[in-house]
Amino acid sequence: MAAIVANAETGVDYYSQYSFIRYWATKGNVEAMPPAEAILSAAASMAVGFTEDTTPEVLKSKHLKKDALSIIGCVTKTGASAGLIAKYRPPCPVVVLSTEDQVLRQCNVSFGQLGVKVDSLQIDT
Repeated sequence: MAAIVANAETGVDYYSQYSFIRYWATKGNVEAMPPAEAILSAAASMAVGFTEDTTPEVLKSKHLKKDALSIIGCVTKTGASAGLIAKYRPPCPVVVLSTEDQVLRQCNVSFGQLGVKVDSLQIDT
């Protein structure tokens, strides 16, 4: 069963999928995208760009990792930012760091989100 899923994932065109979702998020490029969504969709876009790099140098390289970007990290209190990243279906998991149990439970029903409980969101210097 795992081999079937792995083979199915290789056939996903992440660039087309991202472009389709972004196009309809702006109602066919008619409406402006909210600033927060524009910034967070860029994280998913970078993940797609790293995994679908088809420049000649990359295609000739024999030492390239299969998954250039393996995770996207998101520190959040409400989970809204993680939801906006996951909306664009990046090809890697979104690791959500939060202090709230409800946010971590919501990660279980969203696409590609993995919740991690932390004691504090404060940065110790």
